[in-house]
Amino acid sequence: MQINKINYEEPLHQLTDFEYGTTLNDNEIRLLQPAQINGGHLSFQIKRVVRAQAPVYTAISYTWGKEEKSETIILDRRKFKVTPNLWSCLYHIGCACRSSAWTCLWVDAICINQNDIPEKNCQVRQMDQIYRGAVCVSAWLGLPPPAQNKEVSSSAGVPPKTPQSIVFNWKDSIADLANRPYWTRRWIVQEFLLGRCIELYCGSTRISDDEFQNILYRKKANNLGVLGLDSVAAARILMARFIDMHPNIPQPLHHLLEENWRSECEDPRDRVFALLGLVHPIERQLLGRFFPDYHIDPDHVRIIALAHCRQNPVSRIQFCSNELALGLGVGTGPQMMKLWRRAEKFNYLDSRSPAEMLEILKLQDKLEEYGGSFPEPPPNPSNSHSLPVRLLFYLLDLLRLVDNIVFAVIGCLGWSIVVVLLGLWSLLLILFLKLIFN
Repeated sequence: MQINKINYEEPLHQLTDFEYGTTLNDNEIRLLQPAQINGGHLSFQIKRVVRAQAPVYTAISYTWGKEEKSETIILDRRKFKVTPNLWSCLYHIGCACRSSAWTCLWVDAICINQNDIPEKNCQVRQMDQIYRGAVCVSAWLGLPPPAQNKEVSSSAGVPPKTPQSIVFNWKDSIADLANRPYWTRRWIVQEFLLGRCIELYCGSTRISDDEFQNILYRKKANNLGVLGLDSVAAARILMARFIDMHPNIPQPLHHLLEENWRSECEDPRDRVFALLGLVHPIERQLLGRFFPDYHIDPDHVRIIALAHCRQNPVSRIQFCSNELALGLGVGTGPQMMKLWRRAEKFNYLDSRSPAEMLEILKLQDKLEEYGGSFPEPPPNPSNSHSLPVRLLFYLLDLLRLVDNIVFAVIGCLGWSIVVVLLGLWSLLLILFLKLIFN
């Protein structure tokens, strides 16, 4: 494919910042088409297309990391900030566009407006379809090891963050490449397993996942045990693509959480959201009532996930394993015990709307502030006399205000009136809770 050349007519500092415009519709995605990749310049045209009618594209799988967004690319003649790792990724994979079957790229950090939560929720919900629909998944492992980097001189216009490997041998670097941070990401589990085919990039060179796996296994066989597969981060993902036969055999959510407890992500909610494309369809439908939604508190995501694992009809669990706790990003101590206890009380299969169920969780959060237990939620209202959950939420705020007033009065009048005031306050609280939970 030939890259459409667009000459730079304006310095970067004269360009305005890129703005996304309107939110994507449910059936739409954005794609990047390389326009100019020349030295230090990366320019793309960004397209908004119906996913079912999208041109041939590759979906990029890479490490977000914690780097600052210090580099600039051009989207439709406007500036857009990215991390150095993503800049290098776009540079090398964009160059590969000239000799590839695909014409466009999909990369989540750019093609999803990360500041538009409704759009992010919608796009994450269809992430599995985006990766399934790509002609291939391009997995970016990073730049070659320093010993093999041969940087092009500054006269060639390529900045130091994109060293060109004159001689790069995958076999000699397999131990380093198979243990890079890429393999520890929670999101790559879904991205790697759902792709029709996988191309792994290191700098400007690429090989298939089959070739990578063969090199890794031959290295294990020939190095007298120096490289044990149990200690290789890439081995688990590579073997899962064939042993578990994803995506032909979907897995229960609890199994996915336990199997991938070592993988990490920045947002704790993604410990669950990143696996949704791999779960059983019935489970996916149940989980879809709540997830993905980046408005939900991370602990509430964990409670709902645990309640799902306990109550869903496909695969129920009776206890929480250490791996499940770690898979949700919590230890096996008091925090996990509290979340498990709340999941036991949470009627996950209730016919209430998700919004009402989330309000119940918020109500229980407030009850916890008073040191109380977590009573069962009220039965699903069947008559007009039942109080709305949101009203209960506001009434509990009122109780907190009364609580503050009581202690302010105590401070003014002294401790002689403590018993009377606390007795009245306790009576009010008991009557209120009976009104809610009877």
